[in-house]
Amino acid sequence: MGHISEFRHAQWGSIIGNEKDIRMAILRDEVEVLTSRLEPHDTGHIHTTISTLNNRIEELENDNRDKPDIKSL
Repeated sequence: MGHISEFRHAQWGSIIGNEKDIRMAILRDEVEVLTSRLEPHDTGHIHTTISTLNNRIEELENDNRDKPDIKSL
């Protein structure tokens, strides 16, 4: 785990950066935590949650492709 630590200010400890990047870092950290909790059986709900979070990460990654570049406007 540690994707969100990339956005932590060294001196103050605050989280700083682009909202979308921070959101994706948190989602990735959660996927790692949930992956560590998987067992050989009775964890279908965790698999579902991981899949949902991965889909959300993919949505955020693809979000920029649908928006025009501000510089070109």
